[in-house]
Amino acid sequence: MTLETSKRLEKTRRRFLSKDEKQVLKDKVTADLAMRVPSTPNVYDLVWNYEKFDVYFFSNLRSSNEELESLFKRSFNLSLIRVFPYTAADLLSGLSDQERDILLGLSPTQFSD
Repeated sequence: MTLETSKRLEKTRRRFLSKDEKQVLKDKVTADLAMRVPSTPNVYDLVWNYEKFDVYFFSNLRSSNEELESLFKRSFNLSLIRVFPYTAADLLSGLSDQERDILLGLSPTQFSD
């Protein structure tokens, strides 16, 4: 926005731009940037195995995950558990008590500097 404002001021040989000119310039810059940035599709995936009492939901949007959790709670008075590698190992793999104790003692490893 600063670069475009500077160009416009230099071109018109003025010291300032009007409010309307600033808004038009802002809209143009926003539209130009939107064309350069690739869009990210919204992804939703839901699997409900009613017999096993399992619901799997995936979305690349945090708000969608939170919305499903609150909708599920309001609809069925049940809370969903977010499954990520740790909870999958703890809840879904049938660990013995000794193995679960080992899992609880693990700490994350940093793979980058």
